[in-house]
Amino acid sequence: MHEILPILGGTVLGACLALLTPAWRWRVGLAASIALAAWATFVSGEWQVSPWFLLLDLVFVAVPAAAGFFAMQRFLQVRGTGG
Repeated sequence: MHEILPILGGTVLGACLALLTPAWRWRVGLAASIALAAWATFVSGEWQVSPWFLLLDLVFVAVPAAAGFFAMQRFLQVRGTGG
């Protein structure tokens, strides 16, 4: 149940990144992914077990962020061409 936070956060992050200019995507995406993963690790209490859970949560943020990014890009392409 605790993995919902990084997965949903990553999806929303990816969708938001699609709205940024390419110059800002990597900067904002990297910083926000690390922040979301750290937040998820802290909120779930996994940091007390092992600090390696931060890397696991980073994957749980990054993969949905990529999916959200590509989904939003596709949505914007379809909407921009009129259907």
